[in-house]
Amino acid sequence: SQISKHQSSNSSSGIGLAIIKKYAELHNGHVDAKSRLGEGSLFTVTIPIVTECEEADTQNNPAPLLITSESEIMLASFSQYSQMMMKEQKTDNDFNLPKLLIVEDDNDLRAYLKEILSPVFRITDTNSADEAIELTEKTNPDIVLCDVTLTGKSGNDVCSTIKKDQHLNHIPVILLSSLTDSANTISALKAGADAIIPKPFDLQLLIATMENILIQRKRLKEKYFHGIITDNADIQVNQADQQFLARITEEVEKNMTNNEFDVEALCKAINLSQPQTYRKIKALTNLSINEFIRNIRLKKAAQLLASGNQSISEVAYEVGFSDPNYFTKCFVKLFGHTPSEFIRLKS
Repeated sequence: SQISKHQSSNSSSGIGLAIIKKYAELHNGHVDAKSRLGEGSLFTVTIPIVTECEEADTQNNPAPLLITSESEIMLASFSQYSQMMMKEQKTDNDFNLPKLLIVEDDNDLRAYLKEILSPVFRITDTNSADEAIELTEKTNPDIVLCDVTLTGKSGNDVCSTIKKDQHLNHIPVILLSSLTDSANTISALKAGADAIIPKPFDLQLLIATMENILIQRKRLKEKYFHGIITDNADIQVNQADQQFLARITEEVEKNMTNNEFDVEALCKAINLSQPQTYRKIKALTNLSINEFIRNIRLKKAAQLLASGNQSISEVAYEVGFSDPNYFTKCFVKLFGHTPSEFIRLKS
């Protein structure tokens, strides 16, 4: 028998179709789809008519999958992705997992995303755009995953609010959108979205996008943690983050010879509180404010030493260290070589 339905373009998470597909397969049927741009889609569900009960062939066929709830059917329909995610299980150290904020007003979809992503994220969720902003401020997530179509304010509004807030704009935002025409995609990009995933979404695409964002963040942190800051085409930093780091670096460089230029002075110069400055620098570089200031000083020291025009003591004083011995200790910790060894390597 066949059941056909003509459906015009409409907002959807795609989960309903996944559930239908699984139901059809459980009855040895299948689902076909035909679509015409601007007209809609035709879905045909085909289920064979069984005139008499057949005995299951347990020799050649695996045991039937027993599913008792809609959510179980939903998860079963993505079983191949579930297995992929389950390879990384939470441990007692799950507090080290990245934090994810899910903003979705479809309860089933939100539950599904929590279920599938919980092994690799510490998840906070909400169905409210307003609460999403509050939770972003409170939890400082590593990624915000937000549906564009929400009740009240849109996901674009949530994204725009985050990206316009200098305390929050380092946080990546991924938008889920069933509105993927050029105009709506441009609106999402103008709101500052780091990525846009079309709905019904490909879970592999979503996971790969989140992994890529986390990898880029890790590379950025390593770039600043390990020493000399160089241009790297493989590291993608959004404009707001670039401007923030450039502003911090400029203030430190302006006060390079001032050994009394400290955390308090820096925060005052950029007009941010110490907690706000610490949170942004830590999120972007994995460094404390003191470590970040010291690394900029040491980067400058390395450049001066490489030029070979000044002694080690002169360089130490010029970059704001009052004690050459402490300068050497910090230099070794960061670069793995003493200043003298560094000069020989660069000569």
